[in-house]
Amino acid sequence: MVLASPVHPVTEGHPLILRCLSHNKKIPDSGVDFYKDDSILQSQTTGEMTISSVSKSDEGFCHCKHPERGESLKSWVSVRGPMSNTVPVAVAVGLSLALLFIILLLILLWKHKSNKGKSPPVSLIISPSRTQHFTADSLSLTCEDQSDSTGWTVRRYKYIEELVTCSSVSGSTCNISSLSTSHTGVYWCQSESGGRSNPVNITVHYGAVILDSPVHPVTEGHPLTLHCLSHSKKIPDSGVDFYKDDSILQNQTTGEMTISSVSKSDEGFYHCKHPERGESLKSWVSVRLQSPGSNTVLVAVAVGLSLALLFIILLLILLWKHKSNKGKDRGIQQNSNQTPGQSQSGAEDSQSGNTPLQTGSEHIYATMDNADHDAGPSDVTYAELELKPQSQGKNK
Repeated sequence: MVLASPVHPVTEGHPLILRCLSHNKKIPDSGVDFYKDDSILQSQTTGEMTISSVSKSDEGFCHCKHPERGESLKSWVSVRGPMSNTVPVAVAVGLSLALLFIILLLILLWKHKSNKGKSPPVSLIISPSRTQHFTADSLSLTCEDQSDSTGWTVRRYKYIEELVTCSSVSGSTCNISSLSTSHTGVYWCQSESGGRSNPVNITVHYGAVILDSPVHPVTEGHPLTLHCLSHSKKIPDSGVDFYKDDSILQNQTTGEMTISSVSKSDEGFYHCKHPERGESLKSWVSVRLQSPGSNTVLVAVAVGLSLALLFIILLLILLWKHKSNKGKDRGIQQNSNQTPGQSQSGAEDSQSGNTPLQTGSEHIYATMDNADHDAGPSDVTYAELELKPQSQGKNK
């Protein structure tokens, strides 16, 4: 008698089929008993026993026994744990997070491009473009809106908020033909709905010297140029001193001072002084921090997208390897569960009564039984088998 059992481990939850084979393949009606670890499991007249769903407790040494033909040798039946779904679940979660990350990067890119195309709703343009002006000079104030230049008015605050009195109005431009010290104040553009531009300080000076400084804040890293102007526009050779917060910075005979790259520390009150003409009023020079460059955002988005795509590729490779290994396991399992015809034909082909050795790269051990059941203990034959790869000869 020979027990036909799986060569490879059976996966937990899968069926297990054991067959008791005899030399003539016919099992008498008296039936066959199947044992595990010397404890009887079932008695079958068909010579076949099936466990529909194996568990780890079904692992052990199995053999079969016929009341007339004798019993088979013991074979170890191994049971392994079920195939895990952890890898597919982890891949699904990883792909979801990667796609969410990509969506966030695309939203960031879209917002960056939207903000890049935006400008303040309205800007107050001053001509001449400086904060200090001489009395009797003319001044032009324009509310410049990208979409619509109408509907904006120039307002001023000195002691109270009021509408600027213009000598003439052209669209959203207010023209003042002759300035006086009463025109000193904070100016801005305002719409009918209440929208406002950034405020601008305008100072009108009765003296002989004024400081020409930027109306709007200077961006950090950009150059800053200050001019000391007189009514005659000519600066004597004796030169001009430039001050910041009452501390002298430079003495220039040209009446012009330049800081090539401003920083936040350059922010403060500036004025200029001429030894004969006198000094100007003080003007506040504001420095704003440099906004992150567009290239920085684009590079960050590009790097983020590259990392996300690389992460997705790694997840797909992991999933492919998992499915490949899972397919191999299923193939092994199918080969292990042989059909009755295959087992019986194998037993029939072996004239010695031994189950045939299977070919392949793995070493397969099969149960061997003596074909002559009438032989006594002294007739037992021992043999050592060595499997060697057989090279195919050339076809002649």
